[in-house]
Amino acid sequence: MFIRNDWRGNCLITKANDTVKASADIIVDSHVRRDYGKMLGIDYTKFEVDGDRIQCTFQQKFAFKKFDMNFVKKITKHDDRIDIQFKTVNSLIDLRGKWSVTSTPDGSYIKLIQKTVVPVWARYVPGAEQLISGKVRMIFEQMKNI
Repeated sequence: MFIRNDWRGNCLITKANDTVKASADIIVDSHVRRDYGKMLGIDYTKFEVDGDRIQCTFQQKFAFKKFDMNFVKKITKHDDRIDIQFKTVNSLIDLRGKWSVTSTPDGSYIKLIQKTVVPVWARYVPGAEQLISGKVRMIFEQMKNI
């Protein structure tokens, strides 16, 4: 697994990729199921699927604050890959990015690029970058277990 973080002011750019045994369809299907949250260790307080669009909300704790993370995801199928674009809406942290899933002979190649804009105060909280990298690492590890 490859994960790289680069800070640009109070914006953390995370790039990650890995190969997993699960097919692209299975990985994409996991995103449209409510139990995807359980896989990530979160409980959705809201989860709605409307075709290729998903809206979900869960509680997040960061440093001394607890807040709702409201996500919108959109699934787009291309000839050579499937993209899952995501962004937060009305959340304390502005997070947006894209998962690209490409079929391989032995499973799938997954690539993530994510931009996390954190409040200025959070930029200097010890462990901010490690928290984000840890969550990305956990998602990849869970995808290996699908």
